[in-house]
Amino acid sequence: MGKEMIYLIFVFFCFLNSCVSESHKGNTQNIVKRVDLKIKGNIDNILQFDSIFSDIRIIQLETNNECLISNIVKVLFYEDKIYLQDKFQKLLMFNANGRFLSSIGKKGRGPGEFLELRDFDIDNDGNIYILDFLKIHKYSGDGTFLTSFKYHFTKKEPMYFVPLQFVLTHNERFLIWGGSAGIKADFTGKLFAMYEMSKNGEITNGLLPLNYNTPSNFGRFKRYSDIVLIDPVFGSNIIYSFSSSGLEERYFIDFLGKTLDIPVPEGFSSLQNFKIKIDQNYYHSISGFIETDDWIYFHFLFKLHWYNVYFSKKLNKSFVSKPWPLFPLRFTPGNILGSNNNSFISFTDPGIIINQINDFQKVSSQNLPLSVKESTIKLEKLKATDNPVLFICSMRDY
Repeated sequence: MGKEMIYLIFVFFCFLNSCVSESHKGNTQNIVKRVDLKIKGNIDNILQFDSIFSDIRIIQLETNNECLISNIVKVLFYEDKIYLQDKFQKLLMFNANGRFLSSIGKKGRGPGEFLELRDFDIDNDGNIYILDFLKIHKYSGDGTFLTSFKYHFTKKEPMYFVPLQFVLTHNERFLIWGGSAGIKADFTGKLFAMYEMSKNGEITNGLLPLNYNTPSNFGRFKRYSDIVLIDPVFGSNIIYSFSSSGLEERYFIDFLGKTLDIPVPEGFSSLQNFKIKIDQNYYHSISGFIETDDWIYFHFLFKLHWYNVYFSKKLNKSFVSKPWPLFPLRFTPGNILGSNNNSFISFTDPGIIINQINDFQKVSSQNLPLSVKESTIKLEKLKATDNPVLFICSMRDY
Protein backbone atom coordinates (compact mmCIF):
# COMPACT_ATOMS: atom_id res chain seq x y z
CA MET A 1 0.00 0.00 0.00
CA GLY A 2 1.46 3.37 -1.04
CA LYS A 3 2.17 6.18 1.39
CA GLU A 4 -0.53 8.38 -0.19
CA MET A 5 -3.22 5.71 0.30
CA ILE A 6 -2.14 5.11 3.91
CA TYR A 7 -2.37 8.86 4.55
CA LEU A 8 -5.86 9.06 3.04
CA ILE A 9 -7.04 6.16 5.18
CA PHE A 10 -5.51 7.80 8.24
CA VAL A 11 -7.32 11.10 7.59
CA PHE A 12 -10.57 9.32 6.88
CA PHE A 13 -10.61 7.27 10.03
CA CYS A 14 -9.73 10.24 12.19
CA PHE A 15 -13.27 11.40 11.46
CA LEU A 16 -15.00 8.10 12.16
CA ASN A 17 -17.13 7.55 15.22
CA SER A 18 -14.64 5.88 17.53
CA CYS A 19 -16.72 4.96 20.55
CA VAL A 20 -17.01 1.39 21.77
CA SER A 21 -19.68 0.44 24.26
CA GLU A 22 -18.68 -1.88 27.07
CA SER A 23 -22.21 -2.89 28.00
CA HIS A 24 -25.36 -1.47 26.46
CA LYS A 25 -28.19 -3.39 28.08
CA GLY A 26 -26.68 -3.31 31.54
CA ASN A 27 -26.92 0.47 31.64
CA THR A 28 -30.44 1.02 30.35
CA GLN A 29 -33.54 1.66 32.41
CA ASN A 30 -37.17 0.75 31.82
CA ILE A 31 -36.41 -1.05 28.55
CA VAL A 32 -39.21 -0.78 25.99
CA LYS A 33 -39.58 -3.11 23.06
CA ARG A 34 -36.85 -2.27 20.60
CA VAL A 35 -37.81 -2.03 16.92
CA ASP A 36 -35.60 -3.66 14.30
CA LEU A 37 -35.28 -1.61 11.11
CA LYS A 38 -34.34 -3.88 8.22
CA ILE A 39 -32.47 -1.84 5.62
CA LYS A 40 -32.73 -3.18 2.10
CA GLY A 41 -31.85 -1.71 -1.27
CA ASN A 42 -28.98 -1.10 -3.64
CA ILE A 43 -26.66 1.42 -2.00
CA ASP A 44 -25.65 2.84 -5.40
CA ASN A 45 -29.26 3.56 -6.29
CA ILE A 46 -30.17 7.02 -7.60
CA LEU A 47 -33.43 7.88 -5.89
CA GLN A 48 -36.49 9.02 -7.78
CA PHE A 49 -37.66 12.37 -6.42
CA ASP A 50 -41.29 11.30 -6.05
CA SER A 51 -40.34 8.20 -4.06
CA ILE A 52 -39.54 10.19 -0.94
CA PHE A 53 -40.18 13.92 -1.46
CA SER A 54 -43.54 15.52 -2.13
CA ASP A 55 -41.95 18.95 -2.49
CA ILE A 56 -38.77 20.90 -1.78
CA ARG A 57 -39.04 24.54 -0.79
CA ILE A 58 -35.91 26.64 -1.21
CA ILE A 59 -35.03 29.58 1.04
CA GLN A 60 -32.15 31.88 0.15
CA LEU A 61 -30.43 33.06 3.32
CA GLU A 62 -29.52 36.73 3.42
CA THR A 63 -25.82 37.44 2.94
CA ASN A 64 -24.08 40.42 4.51
CA ASN A 65 -20.93 41.10 6.54
CA GLU A 66 -22.73 40.37 9.81
CA CYS A 67 -23.96 36.92 8.89
CA LEU A 68 -21.41 35.31 6.57
CA ILE A 69 -21.59 31.53 6.86
CA SER A 70 -18.72 29.17 6.15
CA ASN A 71 -20.21 25.80 6.98
CA ILE A 72 -23.44 25.06 8.85
CA VAL A 73 -22.95 22.37 11.50
CA LYS A 74 -26.34 22.55 13.22
CA VAL A 75 -29.80 23.99 12.59
CA LEU A 76 -32.76 24.34 14.96
CA PHE A 77 -36.17 25.90 14.43
CA TYR A 78 -38.25 27.66 17.05
CA GLU A 79 -41.63 29.04 15.97
CA ASP A 80 -40.90 31.29 12.98
CA LYS A 81 -37.13 31.59 13.53
CA ILE A 82 -34.18 29.60 12.22
CA TYR A 83 -31.02 29.25 14.34
CA LEU A 84 -27.81 28.24 12.57
CA GLN A 85 -24.45 27.31 14.09
CA ASP A 86 -21.49 28.02 11.83
CA LYS A 87 -18.26 26.09 12.30
CA PHE A 88 -16.44 29.39 12.90
CA GLN A 89 -18.02 29.99 16.30
CA LYS A 90 -21.13 31.93 15.30
CA LEU A 91 -24.78 31.42 16.20
CA LEU A 92 -27.03 33.27 13.75
CA MET A 93 -30.78 33.84 13.79
CA PHE A 94 -32.88 34.22 10.59
CA ASN A 95 -36.60 34.56 10.05
CA ALA A 96 -38.67 32.01 8.12
CA ASN A 97 -37.96 33.80 4.82
CA GLY A 98 -34.20 33.81 5.28
CA ARG A 99 -33.76 37.40 6.45
CA PHE A 100 -30.95 37.82 8.97
CA LEU A 101 -32.15 38.99 12.40
CA SER A 102 -29.20 38.89 14.81
CA SER A 103 -26.30 36.99 16.30
CA ILE A 104 -26.61 35.23 19.66
CA GLY A 105 -23.73 36.06 22.01
CA LYS A 106 -20.19 36.67 20.86
CA LYS A 107 -16.67 35.46 21.54
CA GLY A 108 -14.91 37.00 24.52
CA ARG A 109 -14.38 36.72 28.26
CA GLY A 110 -16.98 39.17 29.51
CA PRO A 111 -20.52 38.53 30.84
CA GLY A 112 -22.65 36.83 28.19
CA GLU A 113 -19.61 36.07 26.03
CA PHE A 114 -18.19 32.65 25.26
CA LEU A 115 -14.69 31.36 24.68
CA GLU A 116 -15.90 28.61 22.36
CA LEU A 117 -19.28 27.92 20.77
CA ARG A 118 -19.25 24.12 20.95
CA ASP A 119 -22.97 23.41 20.70
CA PHE A 120 -26.33 25.05 21.34
CA ASP A 121 -29.88 24.07 22.18
CA ILE A 122 -33.30 25.71 22.67
CA ASP A 123 -35.85 24.97 25.40
CA ASN A 124 -39.64 24.92 25.12
CA ASP A 125 -39.84 28.62 25.99
CA GLY A 126 -37.40 29.66 23.27
CA ASN A 127 -34.44 30.26 25.59
CA ILE A 128 -31.06 29.45 24.04
CA TYR A 129 -28.24 27.54 25.73
CA ILE A 130 -24.63 27.61 24.50
CA LEU A 131 -22.09 24.98 25.49
CA ASP A 132 -18.77 26.72 26.19
CA PHE A 133 -15.49 25.50 27.65
CA LEU A 134 -16.43 24.46 31.22
CA LYS A 135 -19.50 26.75 31.09
CA ILE A 136 -23.08 26.82 29.83
CA HIS A 137 -24.64 30.20 28.96
CA LYS A 138 -28.36 30.93 28.77
CA TYR A 139 -29.93 33.62 26.55
CA SER A 140 -33.46 34.69 25.79
CA GLY A 141 -34.88 34.02 22.34
CA ASP A 142 -33.83 37.47 21.11
CA GLY A 143 -30.25 36.96 22.30
CA THR A 144 -30.35 38.79 25.65
CA PHE A 145 -27.89 37.21 28.10
CA LEU A 146 -29.65 35.72 31.15
CA THR A 147 -27.19 33.64 33.15
CA SER A 148 -24.36 31.12 33.02
CA PHE A 149 -22.93 28.40 35.23
CA LYS A 150 -19.76 26.36 35.42
CA TYR A 151 -19.50 22.59 35.26
CA HIS A 152 -16.72 20.10 35.86
CA PHE A 153 -16.33 16.35 35.75
CA THR A 154 -13.54 15.86 38.26
CA LYS A 155 -12.61 18.43 40.86
CA LYS A 156 -8.92 17.60 40.71
CA GLU A 157 -8.39 17.26 36.98
CA PRO A 158 -11.30 18.76 34.98
CA MET A 159 -9.27 18.79 31.76
CA TYR A 160 -9.65 15.03 31.47
CA PHE A 161 -13.14 15.44 30.05
CA VAL A 162 -13.88 18.18 27.53
CA PRO A 163 -17.43 17.77 26.14
CA LEU A 164 -18.15 19.00 22.63
CA GLN A 165 -21.94 18.60 22.51
CA PHE A 166 -24.98 18.48 24.74
CA VAL A 167 -28.76 18.48 24.72
CA LEU A 168 -31.46 19.73 27.08
CA THR A 169 -33.69 17.09 28.62
CA HIS A 170 -36.52 17.40 31.14
CA ASN A 171 -36.45 19.89 34.04
CA GLU A 172 -33.58 21.90 32.55
CA ARG A 173 -31.19 18.99 32.86
CA PHE A 174 -28.59 18.09 30.24
CA LEU A 175 -27.02 15.14 28.52
CA ILE A 176 -23.34 15.78 27.88
CA TRP A 177 -21.37 13.81 25.28
CA GLY A 178 -17.65 13.25 25.66
CA GLY A 179 -15.49 14.58 22.96
CA SER A 180 -11.76 14.63 23.34
CA ALA A 181 -9.06 12.01 23.03
CA GLY A 182 -7.91 13.25 26.43
CA ILE A 183 -10.68 11.50 28.36
CA LYS A 184 -9.02 9.35 31.01
CA ALA A 185 -11.42 8.69 33.89
CA ASP A 186 -14.44 10.15 35.60
CA PHE A 187 -15.15 10.42 39.31
CA THR A 188 -15.96 6.68 39.55
CA GLY A 189 -12.76 5.58 37.81
CA LYS A 190 -14.64 4.44 34.67
CA LEU A 191 -15.14 5.89 31.22
CA PHE A 192 -18.57 6.89 29.94
CA ALA A 193 -19.61 8.24 26.57
CA MET A 194 -22.40 10.33 28.07
CA TYR A 195 -23.28 11.97 31.37
CA GLU A 196 -26.37 13.47 32.97
CA MET A 197 -25.88 16.92 34.42
CA SER A 198 -28.13 19.11 36.58
CA LYS A 199 -28.96 22.73 35.77
CA ASN A 200 -26.34 23.71 38.35
CA GLY A 201 -23.53 21.85 36.61
CA GLU A 202 -23.50 18.81 38.89
CA ILE A 203 -22.74 15.47 37.21
CA THR A 204 -25.37 13.02 38.46
CA ASN A 205 -24.94 9.90 36.35
CA GLY A 206 -22.67 8.24 33.80
CA LEU A 207 -24.27 6.51 30.80
CA LEU A 208 -22.89 4.17 28.11
CA PRO A 209 -19.69 2.87 29.74
CA LEU A 210 -16.63 2.64 27.51
CA ASN A 211 -13.46 0.59 27.41
CA TYR A 212 -11.47 3.10 25.40
CA ASN A 213 -10.71 6.77 25.06
CA THR A 214 -12.84 8.22 22.31
CA PRO A 215 -13.21 11.30 20.11
CA SER A 216 -16.69 12.46 19.15
CA ASN A 217 -18.63 13.02 15.95
CA PHE A 218 -20.87 16.06 15.93
CA GLY A 219 -24.66 15.92 15.87
CA ARG A 220 -25.31 12.88 18.04
CA PHE A 221 -28.42 14.33 19.64
CA LYS A 222 -31.74 14.95 17.87
CA ARG A 223 -35.24 15.43 19.23
CA TYR A 224 -38.46 13.69 18.33
CA SER A 225 -41.62 14.47 20.27
CA ASP A 226 -40.63 14.44 23.97
CA ILE A 227 -37.57 12.22 23.63
CA VAL A 228 -33.92 12.70 22.71
CA LEU A 229 -32.47 10.39 20.05
CA ILE A 230 -28.82 9.37 20.35
CA ASP A 231 -26.59 8.09 17.55
CA PRO A 232 -24.86 4.73 18.12
CA VAL A 233 -21.29 4.49 19.30
CA PHE A 234 -18.85 2.85 16.91
CA GLY A 235 -19.31 -0.92 16.85
CA SER A 236 -23.02 -0.71 17.69
CA ASN A 237 -26.17 -0.45 15.56
CA ILE A 238 -28.43 0.57 18.45
CA ILE A 239 -30.21 3.93 18.40
CA TYR A 240 -30.96 5.02 21.97
CA SER A 241 -33.64 7.34 23.25
CA PHE A 242 -33.63 9.33 26.47
CA SER A 243 -36.64 10.71 28.31
CA SER A 244 -37.94 11.08 31.86
CA SER A 245 -38.00 7.25 31.90
CA GLY A 246 -34.25 7.10 31.37
CA LEU A 247 -32.10 5.59 28.65
CA GLU A 248 -33.78 3.05 26.38
CA GLU A 249 -32.97 1.08 23.24
CA ARG A 250 -35.28 2.42 20.53
CA TYR A 251 -34.07 0.94 17.23
CA PHE A 252 -31.66 -1.67 15.96
CA ILE A 253 -30.39 -0.94 12.45
CA ASP A 254 -30.17 -4.27 10.60
CA PHE A 255 -28.21 -4.12 7.35
CA LEU A 256 -28.88 -7.84 6.89
CA GLY A 257 -25.72 -9.43 5.45
CA LYS A 258 -23.73 -6.21 5.91
CA THR A 259 -24.47 -5.65 9.62
CA LEU A 260 -21.32 -5.39 11.73
CA ASP A 261 -21.57 -8.47 13.94
CA ILE A 262 -18.01 -9.04 15.12
CA PRO A 263 -16.77 -7.65 18.44
CA VAL A 264 -14.27 -4.84 18.60
CA PRO A 265 -10.98 -6.45 19.68
CA GLU A 266 -9.08 -5.72 22.84
CA GLY A 267 -6.54 -2.96 22.41
CA PHE A 268 -8.69 -1.28 19.79
CA SER A 269 -7.60 2.14 18.56
CA SER A 270 -8.85 4.29 15.72
CA LEU A 271 -5.83 3.56 13.53
CA GLN A 272 -5.80 -0.22 13.77
CA ASN A 273 -6.28 -2.56 10.83
CA PHE A 274 -9.59 -3.58 12.37
CA LYS A 275 -11.29 -0.44 11.09
CA ILE A 276 -9.86 -0.83 7.62
CA LYS A 277 -11.06 -4.42 7.55
CA ILE A 278 -14.60 -3.73 8.68
CA ASP A 279 -14.93 -0.78 6.29
CA GLN A 280 -14.42 -3.15 3.37
CA ASN A 281 -16.97 -5.71 4.56
CA TYR A 282 -19.66 -4.03 6.67
CA TYR A 283 -21.91 -0.96 6.75
CA HIS A 284 -20.88 0.98 9.84
CA SER A 285 -20.64 4.34 11.65
CA ILE A 286 -24.35 5.16 11.65
CA SER A 287 -24.82 8.87 12.30
CA GLY A 288 -27.14 11.82 11.74
CA PHE A 289 -30.19 9.83 12.92
CA ILE A 290 -33.41 11.87 12.60
CA GLU A 291 -37.01 10.80 13.16
CA THR A 292 -40.34 12.42 12.26
CA ASP A 293 -43.89 11.07 12.49
CA ASP A 294 -43.61 9.28 9.14
CA TRP A 295 -39.91 9.06 8.24
CA ILE A 296 -36.46 8.20 9.57
CA TYR A 297 -33.18 9.40 8.10
CA PHE A 298 -29.55 8.50 8.78
CA HIS A 299 -26.30 7.89 6.92
CA PHE A 300 -23.58 5.28 7.19
CA LEU A 301 -20.09 4.49 5.87
CA PHE A 302 -18.95 1.76 3.50
CA LYS A 303 -15.67 1.63 1.60
CA LEU A 304 -14.83 5.25 2.47
CA HIS A 305 -18.16 6.58 1.14
CA TRP A 306 -21.23 7.92 2.90
CA TYR A 307 -24.69 6.62 1.97
CA ASN A 308 -28.14 7.94 2.86
CA VAL A 309 -31.09 5.98 4.20
CA TYR A 310 -34.67 7.30 4.12
CA PHE A 311 -36.98 4.89 5.93
CA SER A 312 -40.77 5.16 5.56
CA LYS A 313 -42.43 4.13 8.81
CA LYS A 314 -45.78 3.72 7.06
CA LEU A 315 -44.41 1.46 4.34
CA ASN A 316 -41.82 -0.19 6.59
CA LYS A 317 -39.47 0.31 3.66
CA SER A 318 -36.00 1.80 3.20
CA PHE A 319 -34.79 3.97 0.32
CA VAL A 320 -30.99 3.88 0.11
CA SER A 321 -28.86 6.13 -2.05
CA LYS A 322 -25.57 7.83 -2.61
CA PRO A 323 -25.04 11.05 -0.63
CA TRP A 324 -25.91 13.22 -3.64
CA PRO A 325 -28.85 11.68 -5.51
CA LEU A 326 -29.07 13.49 -8.85
CA PHE A 327 -32.75 14.03 -9.59
CA PRO A 328 -33.28 14.85 -13.28
CA LEU A 329 -34.39 18.47 -13.69
CA ARG A 330 -34.70 19.01 -9.95
CA PHE A 331 -32.83 21.02 -7.35
CA THR A 332 -30.90 18.57 -5.19
CA PRO A 333 -30.55 18.87 -1.39
CA GLY A 334 -27.31 17.88 0.30
CA ASN A 335 -27.01 15.86 3.49
CA ILE A 336 -29.92 16.16 5.92
CA LEU A 337 -28.95 18.12 9.06
CA GLY A 338 -32.21 18.37 10.95
CA SER A 339 -35.99 18.40 10.84
CA ASN A 340 -38.88 20.78 11.39
CA ASN A 341 -42.29 19.27 11.97
CA ASN A 342 -42.41 16.48 9.37
CA SER A 343 -39.92 18.00 6.94
CA PHE A 344 -36.20 17.31 6.64
CA ILE A 345 -33.79 20.25 6.50
CA SER A 346 -30.77 20.46 4.25
CA PHE A 347 -28.34 23.06 2.93
CA THR A 348 -26.56 23.27 -0.41
CA ASP A 349 -23.58 25.31 -1.51
CA PRO A 350 -24.64 28.17 -3.85
CA GLY A 351 -22.10 27.07 -6.45
CA ILE A 352 -23.94 23.77 -6.86
CA ILE A 353 -27.26 25.59 -7.23
CA ILE A 354 -25.78 27.86 -9.91
CA ASN A 355 -24.57 24.82 -11.86
CA GLN A 356 -28.02 23.26 -11.62
CA ILE A 357 -29.68 26.44 -12.89
CA ASN A 358 -27.28 26.48 -15.86
CA ASP A 359 -28.30 22.90 -16.65
CA PHE A 360 -32.01 23.76 -16.41
CA GLN A 361 -31.59 26.62 -18.89
CA LYS A 362 -30.36 24.17 -21.52
CA VAL A 363 -33.68 22.32 -21.68
CA SER A 364 -37.20 23.35 -22.59
CA SER A 365 -39.07 25.07 -19.76
CA GLN A 366 -41.99 22.74 -20.48
CA ASN A 367 -39.98 19.90 -18.97
CA LEU A 368 -39.38 21.69 -15.67
CA PRO A 369 -41.78 21.28 -12.71
CA LEU A 370 -43.53 24.52 -11.75
CA SER A 371 -41.78 24.68 -8.35
CA VAL A 372 -38.39 24.42 -10.10
CA LYS A 373 -39.30 27.22 -12.52
CA GLU A 374 -40.33 29.48 -9.66
CA SER A 375 -37.19 28.70 -7.64
CA THR A 376 -34.97 29.28 -10.69
CA ILE A 377 -36.43 32.78 -11.15
CA LYS A 378 -36.04 33.48 -7.44
CA LEU A 379 -32.39 32.39 -7.43
CA GLU A 380 -31.30 33.91 -10.73
CA LYS A 381 -29.16 36.54 -8.92
CA LEU A 382 -27.50 33.99 -6.62
CA LYS A 383 -23.71 34.36 -6.40
CA ALA A 384 -21.11 31.72 -5.55
CA THR A 385 -20.02 33.83 -2.55
CA ASP A 386 -23.52 33.91 -1.04
CA ASN A 387 -24.59 32.00 2.06
CA PRO A 388 -25.73 28.37 1.69
CA VAL A 389 -29.24 27.78 0.37
CA LEU A 390 -31.77 26.25 2.76
CA PHE A 391 -33.91 23.31 1.61
CA ILE A 392 -37.19 22.41 3.35
CA CYS A 393 -37.83 18.84 2.16
CA SER A 394 -41.46 17.82 2.57
CA MET A 395 -41.65 14.04 2.71
CA ARG A 396 -44.21 11.98 0.86
CA ASP A 397 -47.24 10.95 2.93
CA TYR A 398 -47.92 7.38 1.85
